[in-house]
Amino acid sequence: MDHTTELQQAVYNVLLTQIQFGTYQFKENLPAMDVASKQFLVSLDTVRAAYRRLKQEGYISLSKNVGAIVQVKYQEPQTIAHIRSYFAPRRSALIDLSESMVPLFGGAQRIGLKHAHPEILDDMEQLATTDAPAPTAMLHHLKQQYAPLGNGLLMRLVWQIYMFYQAPFFSLPAEMRRLQGSTEYVPQVVRYCRRQDWAALHDITSRFQEALSSALCCFLREDIPAQSPGEEIAFCWSSYRKPSQLRYSLAMELLIEINNGLYPAGTLLPTLEQLAKIKNVSISTVRRALALLSSIGAIHATPKIGTRIVPFDQVSQNCDFSLPTLQQRLLDTIQGLQFLALSCKDVSRVTLASLTPSEMQQWKKRLCEISKQQRYDVTSYSIIKLITKFSPYQTIRQVYTELLRQFFWAHAFRNMYDQPDTIRNVYKPSMECFIECLDQQDIARFSSRLETLMLHELRSGVAYLLQLGVAGAKDILIPDEHDD
Repeated sequence: MDHTTELQQAVYNVLLTQIQFGTYQFKENLPAMDVASKQFLVSLDTVRAAYRRLKQEGYISLSKNVGAIVQVKYQEPQTIAHIRSYFAPRRSALIDLSESMVPLFGGAQRIGLKHAHPEILDDMEQLATTDAPAPTAMLHHLKQQYAPLGNGLLMRLVWQIYMFYQAPFFSLPAEMRRLQGSTEYVPQVVRYCRRQDWAALHDITSRFQEALSSALCCFLREDIPAQSPGEEIAFCWSSYRKPSQLRYSLAMELLIEINNGLYPAGTLLPTLEQLAKIKNVSISTVRRALALLSSIGAIHATPKIGTRIVPFDQVSQNCDFSLPTLQQRLLDTIQGLQFLALSCKDVSRVTLASLTPSEMQQWKKRLCEISKQQRYDVTSYSIIKLITKFSPYQTIRQVYTELLRQFFWAHAFRNMYDQPDTIRNVYKPSMECFIECLDQQDIARFSSRLETLMLHELRSGVAYLLQLGVAGAKDILIPDEHDD
């Protein structure tokens, strides 16, 4: 989970807020760097960079003998002002995020806990009996419950949400009183897992997230003044935000444009110089992005002619599946599919329940158009895309938009989805079911069928990657259709 600059900034931000919130006060020690490294689940170098920045800005002193000591002294009015300055501009984003947690992560959380090894349950139980700070305990609990899924993409999202939401809120000890029974939550979770009482586990995990959301909303309502319009800070997530990974963002953008027909099969892409100007990036970045697209079979460069778009039916034979970069992008695709399979039932149910009759008709019209075109292979993609536009929660819309983008790396094995038997036995019946459910407003059946379809795609994708020898594919947990 170590991504240098981005992680350094996140660790720095949390430590700074904890100093400003009074978690660590004047002349008190911050955790030793090696301890903080374990607490934040990042490398020692990442923590060291965050501590050095805090020292440079005068918040702490650093020495080998006594470690990191807070050098700023805040009076109570200043602490209150710091707390308000953090939470006020994030008010809307935090409320939306907290209310999105159950539909977005409830399924992944329960499946992860259901498949947790006894050693993980022992670790959870042991952590609950220690005096670990609440933010530290929360992060390690998150790591423990999602670890069985084998999904690095999901863990990056969980970590980023933690840094934006749970870490700052759990750094307010006074607010923990609003979470009645929170100290018993982890022991109860462990107890239900060991008893295999999955109904009780479902109930307690949902109630805890709802209680956390309620506590946050109560705190914001009572203690944080409303912010002026235009000053909101939104929660953002992107798998490829860092400058060193700009080539992935550009490659994905070009791939989306290819799939949308902006650059049809058989035509030439603009030159390196033209693309650099169009996309406002360096020629070097364009060259590296095109190399990635070439590796997944989307394009083929010919000297003195240019870079041509490869027809869909020739994509797979044009791939070099031995390339580590391509294998990692394919693994991103499958990790995104797993998260969608674990969340789509709850997310689609919440989304469909929020639709107006007119919006429900828009869904039906879109799926009928796809059915008429006999593009059954894009059924799941089309529904996820509708969710990105119609979900009542901004967090879900953003996360699903990012997961949808991961679909495009499957360009390299798109023929996996359009086999005649698969179309006839899986996709076409699913499309007919979805349209019928929308007609009858049968939200429960629609959501269950979407989950079934996504699980099918997950199983197929993992099997394909295992055939290709992609490292990490064997770690992806595939839940049973009725695992929840």
